[in-house]
Amino acid sequence: MSTGDHEFKPKLGRIRSAGDANAKTHVEKLLRAASGRRGKQRVSAAPKPAGYSARYQRRSIVKTRIVKMAGTGAAKQRAHLRYIERDAAREKSGEKERGGVLYDRTSDDADRDAFIERGEDDRHQFRIIVAPEDGACLESLKPLTRDLMASMERELDTRLDWIAADHYDTGRPHTHIVIRGERDDGKDLVIPKRVIAHGMRERVNELLSIELGPVTELDLQRRAEREVGKERWTSLDRELKSFARDSFVTVDKDARNLKARLHILRLDKLQRLGLAENLGKRQWRLDTEIESKLRDLGERGDIIKAMNKELRSRGDGRVAGAESIFDSVNDERNVTGRVISVGRHGDFHERAFTMIDGIDGAVHHVDLGDADHVDEITHGAVVEISGRGDGVKKSDPVIEAVARQNDGVYSPMRHEKYDDKASREFIRSHVRRLEALRRLGVVDRSPDGSWAIPGDYLARVRLAQKSQLKTRPVDVRELTTWSLEKQMRVVGTTWIDRETKEYGNSRLSDDGFGGEVQTAVEKRRHFLKARGLDGASFERLQELELSSEGKRLIREFGKPVASAPKSGKVEGHYVRDVELASGKFALLEKRRELTLVPWRRAMTRARGRNMVGVARNGRITWDWSKGRGR
Repeated sequence: MSTGDHEFKPKLGRIRSAGDANAKTHVEKLLRAASGRRGKQRVSAAPKPAGYSARYQRRSIVKTRIVKMAGTGAAKQRAHLRYIERDAAREKSGEKERGGVLYDRTSDDADRDAFIERGEDDRHQFRIIVAPEDGACLESLKPLTRDLMASMERELDTRLDWIAADHYDTGRPHTHIVIRGERDDGKDLVIPKRVIAHGMRERVNELLSIELGPVTELDLQRRAEREVGKERWTSLDRELKSFARDSFVTVDKDARNLKARLHILRLDKLQRLGLAENLGKRQWRLDTEIESKLRDLGERGDIIKAMNKELRSRGDGRVAGAESIFDSVNDERNVTGRVISVGRHGDFHERAFTMIDGIDGAVHHVDLGDADHVDEITHGAVVEISGRGDGVKKSDPVIEAVARQNDGVYSPMRHEKYDDKASREFIRSHVRRLEALRRLGVVDRSPDGSWAIPGDYLARVRLAQKSQLKTRPVDVRELTTWSLEKQMRVVGTTWIDRETKEYGNSRLSDDGFGGEVQTAVEKRRHFLKARGLDGASFERLQELELSSEGKRLIREFGKPVASAPKSGKVEGHYVRDVELASGKFALLEKRRELTLVPWRRAMTRARGRNMVGVARNGRITWDWSKGRGR
């Protein structure tokens, strides 16, 4: 070994570890070399040297979503930021995961509220999820995120205003990034399609390969061996599908060919799953929907595992299985019960879900659709879940039947002739349905007010509604946010009263929430009997509750409270919501009086504005176009 001025002292440590400026400079040189240019660096993949093979490059998944900030977009973006901050597991310490804070270009403690305030006037923003396949091998995801953002800044020739959080709780470490939709010169930020489609992913793969080194043959072999028995879509399945011709695949039985042996083992597993058939002579037939079925199978497995983990954490001895997952398309039953968990699922938390402790004694997992719906359901509330099916509503077969009798034309007059017992409001509901479908391009409206209904009307409806059903596959009706304990001891019409009057105990199981409701029913009866209200009608109980609430509102506002009219005009300034045992109400204020009207979810957007509606037979139809700010 040489000595003196030229003595070589190796310094052990991870690439890019803090404290060695020379090492950092060397990495930067490597990055510049990989990019193929010294100046403006592209986010898209750099030119590959001779002999390069993508086979040995590290892999990642990058998902990008553009969020329009108009309407409810800004509120959803704020909720999204709260979520990624709240649930982030940003650093790992031994076996434990420590919660942390949002970070950005320079700080590990970024200010969420300041970021939201800066983006209030943005036309749009970007949500990005970066999931390195070998993310668990990285000491931290922060350097990777910052390098990616720096690359994008050079590519887009602007400074980006972004904030991020790292999640480790899904078994696949990933980063949620939110980028403001404004350039540093004040113009709207536009990210080219090639960057969104593949440029960011390829850049992440390059950065990972520099950080961890290329994948070795041994790594690839072990990865493939682990995939043989998995009940999800794997790289082995991707290879088999690429080899297949019209779903038929022929495999090499050479015992010296490791990959061929793995393919045969995988095909044996697929055959046990009913997704492949051995035809003999080294030929197999794959299920035509093998990819979608394996992806669904993997997702169901993850859901069941997460459900049982949640039940164990609650000390609940019940065990969830495949039957616990609510099928929004084929399940005709409705699920009624208490919300025991609300959150996001999927590898990258891109979808919302809830767990319901049903009155039937079972626990149900319900996919709510788009992740932004997670804030629309209240933890602890009693809800009724119904699937939206395949998109065909009850009115659609009626529309088709009317049109079939009238040469493919529907109109209110033709509907009256088809069904002389149909009310005008009933017919108007069908016209509203057609108007919604016209906006989706399913039907056309003629100048005379009639509608041209295509022969394959129902098939077109299913196709048009497919993307909407993916975003919102179920309808959630909130029955009450009150606990059973609170409902037992209140003068008013509670959910317990309504449930027992309509169904008795026929729907209540002895297990889980159903058993709790049975106990609450008995205590409720004793409470009402002690106050001389045993057998009182719902109307009487609601009248007593509204009278009590009215007195409280009079003291607060100094105005009398009027009941919502059975018919006629209803209007007032939407002040706030009022939660009562009898249900949820909206409080409307006029100059001389207050009015409590039944609340609907669609009213949320009108809070703080004047509302105008017409009551017919106790039901109020609101005219949203006439609402104005105060």
